Amino acid sequence: MRDAVISLGPEDCASDVARGANLAALRRLREDTGTRFLDIPAFHAATVTPDPVFDLLHDARRDPADAADPDALSTAELMNDARQAWTFFERFSVAATGLCIDTADVRDGEEWLQREMTMWDIGSLVAAVMAAHDLGLIDDSAFVARCARIVEALPVARIGGLRLPAEVISPDSGAALSGDFNACDTGRLLSVLGDLDRHPLTRGIAEPKIAGWDLAGVVIGGHVHSVVNGRFVDRFRSHCAHYTARAFRGRGIDAASPYEVMGEGPQTDRDMRLLEALAGLDPLGAEPLLLEAVEMGLSEPTALLAEVLSFAQRRDHERTGTLYCVSEAPINRAPWFSYQGLNVASATERWVVNAASADPRFNTPSFREETLLVNTKAAYLWAAARPGAYATMLVRHVRDRARLDGMGFSPGVFVATGQGMPGYADVNTNGIMLAAIAFILRGRRLRQG
Repeated sequence: MRDAVISLGPEDCASDVARGANLAALRRLREDTGTRFLDIPAFHAATVTPDPVFDLLHDARRDPADAADPDALSTAELMNDARQAWTFFERFSVAATGLCIDTADVRDGEEWLQREMTMWDIGSLVAAVMAAHDLGLIDDSAFVARCARIVEALPVARIGGLRLPAEVISPDSGAALSGDFNACDTGRLLSVLGDLDRHPLTRGIAEPKIAGWDLAGVVIGGHVHSVVNGRFVDRFRSHCAHYTARAFRGRGIDAASPYEVMGEGPQTDRDMRLLEALAGLDPLGAEPLLLEAVEMGLSEPTALLAEVLSFAQRRDHERTGTLYCVSEAPINRAPWFSYQGLNVASATERWVVNAASADPRFNTPSFREETLLVNTKAAYLWAAARPGAYATMLVRHVRDRARLDGMGFSPGVFVATGQGMPGYADVNTNGIMLAAIAFILRGRRLRQG
């Protein structure tokens, strides 16, 4: 088999004789049963294996930035949303410990409260308290008192032979409810506590507690490990690992990141290396990607991933009319939690919903269709990190549909129905919303210590 490219220039069509000769030659080729004519795009499609990763990057780079935003939320609207989010903490905080209910389900005169907190939850709680102070929702004395109680409640347990924060604790007593250690959740907590320790009113407040954790002991071969049932489990192959590594480095503990593969060479080659490194990881969502933007500032890898995810959401909205805004979130039905995001390696199944359960009932197209969300906290993170017309559209979509009187906002709005989750709210949605709003109203600058 031989491929050939035929190129005809102006001189080949300059006279009747030239045109006739070339048409005759082309006719003979066409009549040959072994010849198939293709134009250049069709030839490319027939001979080059599709590469959805490159296509996504190529399209994202060709796409113009998000449109101007004439309808951006005003300061008054953002403050209204912040006060609404803060009602979750006013209602569900535990005075004795300064901690908070994780998830609340209040419907039909009944109230179900999840009395557990992960270290990620506590990070969101601290972020909420700091944002509430920034926004004038609490005064200096209330801010310092709340932070002191939270820090005092942080756990120190013997896990895997090390002193570490337990994965889950009781908001009522601070007692450990798990004998495990979660690397990702602790990275989130460390990121926020670093901010707290730099605050002029709470400078160094968490340092003694953090110093009591043997965090260097969970970094093995450069990888941060969790501890599950007494065994160390490598959490490197995770979208959380880059964020966790940056948080550990902030404590002077060197840790590796799966995102740091870009190396040298042309920019496109470097970007492709990063996107290809995502193969096998969970879907890419707004968290912890955009948490970096409001807590640490985006690094080079996360700036690229934010660009690609932002483009993919906007492009598919333009194609289908469906709003896409993906992240992890609790949901008000079994299995109660899902990880939603972008599969960069697929051209046909871009949007993934992974249930926090191996039950096959939750691995079906119908489940994914029913539970895909416009994620509330992700909408505000986009407005904070990459403002534009699409981010504003997302926020305006969720701010009314997810609003819950007297208990903040629900985790999201179901794409299939356009409805929120009545009476269902959680600490992470409302804490991250507050942090994003405070970031916006600081002029999208990191908090100064």
